[in-house]
Formats: sequence, C-alpha cells, structure tokens
Amino acid sequence: MDPSDLLQSLRKKLKLLREMLSVSEAMNTGLHPFQMGRVTDGLTKRQELMSRIDQMDKDMKYLQGDPPWSTLNWPVGWKDEIRLCCQSIEEVLHQMKTMDDECYKQISVLRDDVKTEIQLALQGMLTVRGYQGKSANTPKCLDVER
Repeated sequence: MDPSDLLQSLRKKLKLLREMLSVSEAMNTGLHPFQMGRVTDGLTKRQELMSRIDQMDKDMKYLQGDPPWSTLNWPVGWKDEIRLCCQSIEEVLHQMKTMDDECYKQISVLRDDVKTEIQLALQGMLTVRGYQGKSANTPKCLDVER
C-alpha cells in the first residue's frame, strides 16, 4: 500500500464530505422559509455525493479495522498527515450529523403542520358534505319532461 495513494484517497473523500456538508447547510436554510426546490435539489445532490463516497469506501476497504499505517514503516510525516486527514473526516461527519439532526427537527415540524392542515381540510369537507342536498335526478335527454 502506497501512502501517497492512501493520503490522496482520504483527501478526496474529505473534499466530498465537505461538499456534502455545504449541501446540507443549504438544505437547512431552505427549510426555514420552506423552499421545496432547494430541498429537492439538495437531496438529489446529497444522494449523488453519498454514492460517490460509498464507492470510494469500497475502493479503500483496506482502511477497515486497525489503521493500516500503524504496522507499516512509513515516514513519521506520512502517518501524521494521514491521521490528521482521518480526524478531519471525523469532524466533518460530526458536523454533518448535527446539521442532519437540525433538518430532521425542522422537517418534523413541517410534517406536523401539513398533517394538521390535511385533517382540518378533511373535517371541513365532511362538514360541507352534510349540508349538501340530494342531487336531483337530471333527465338523460333534454326533451324529456317529468
């Protein structure tokens, strides 16, 4: 395993995660005065970024478990740089979780508002239906008299 390839992959992943964080922030601002277009665009972009990150993770399977650099005789600078990059990735993931939690809270409030509006509309329709009279049987032909 070449440390430069590993470091390059980690930097690329960090860049994608930061881009995903900025998309999440844009979605969050789109939720406060609710803007459906901004939220849908954000969800689409996030899904695309998640797919790319998942593919990178599959390509870097050797990172699972114990850090591979702990047993290798790489120069100290490489190990420190890789460790720093991993810490940055962890920080971005924590920020993203915080942002996602805020989005979830706001979406829950919007969902409850829509649910209440639908219930009120349904109740209003049922009330109006009770005041409607029976429909008159209209003739099938106009020249028919009753």
